[in-house]
Parts: sequence; C-alpha cells; structure tokens
Amino acid sequence: DGNVRRVISRLMAIASPVDSPQGRLLIYNTARRLVEGHDPGTFNQAIMEFGALHCKPARPDCGHCVLNRHCDAYRRNLVRILPVRKPKADPGTRFLNYLVITVREMAGSIILNKRTSRDIWMNMFDFPVIESGELLNPDELIACPEFRQWFPSESPPGIETGQTDHHVLSHQILYVKYFLIS
Repeated sequence: DGNVRRVISRLMAIASPVDSPQGRLLIYNTARRLVEGHDPGTFNQAIMEFGALHCKPARPDCGHCVLNRHCDAYRRNLVRILPVRKPKADPGTRFLNYLVITVREMAGSIILNKRTSRDIWMNMFDFPVIESGELLNPDELIACPEFRQWFPSESPPGIETGQTDHHVLSHQILYVKYFLIS
C-alpha cells in the first residue's frame, strides 16, 4: 500500500526508491520488525489509516504528529523528499499504420488479426498493422514488405487514407493511421 510505504520510508528515512526491488524489501523487512509480536492485520490497517489522514503525501502536519519524536525524516528535514520513487521512463512513441481490409466476396467482411506478440493488447484482436518510424502515406505503405504479405500481387488494391489518431497511454504514445482497403 502506498500509505504504508510512505509512512515507513519517512519513519526510517529510507532513501531507496520505494518502487524498486531493494526499496520494497527494505520496507517489507522494516514492517516485519515493527509488527513483530502484534496483530499484523490491525497494524497494517493502522499504518494505512495513519498515512491517509496524517502522514499525507503533500503537506503532512509533522509538527502535531504523535510520531514525530520517532520519525527520522522529520528529525533530518527529509519529509518533503520521502518517499523516493524511481524516475518515470519517458513514454515511447510508436507509429501504427492499420489496414482496414474489407472483402467484397465475403459480404463486406473485415479482416481482423489476433495480437500474439508480448506487447500491448496481447491476445486481443485488431486490424492488421504495420509499425513504422513514422506514419506512412499510401505509396510508402505499398512499398513495405509487411504490406506485401497481405497483398503479394504487383497491382495494389484500392487504398483510401482514413482517419489519423493520437493516443497517450501511461507508457507510450501512439500515432495511428487507418488505410481503408477493399
């Protein structure tokens, strides 16, 4: 729990990032030592409540805190910088060119592709996609080897450029372009 990590990292002035394996282990071992001989469930609920009401992430009232005599972060003036977290990685940027392929011979059915790689949306279905270094125009799309896997003939099918989208996820930014192909 974030409240537990914050309270313990401040009480013990733990400088390791609380979201790193080393930081998690320090928090866990410290909590085990503190709870020893007590009811762990009650202890955990109390620390969570204390963190939510008193040892808040921003502007905790340390001057009136019942634990300030025992708090290393308060004594060392580190409350504002603890707990430490790993810096967030910059979100990666990806360019996805989707092929929205309709098959007239099959009453206008649309071809879907199951995502099997260990990537976003694994095991979900989407349109066939060509990932590239930037969004492509129709001529660049036709020149891609991945396009030729879907359309091996020399004469490309009719391609209409569809909508372009931009999606911001927590860990990556997606630029998406749709190509309507029949």
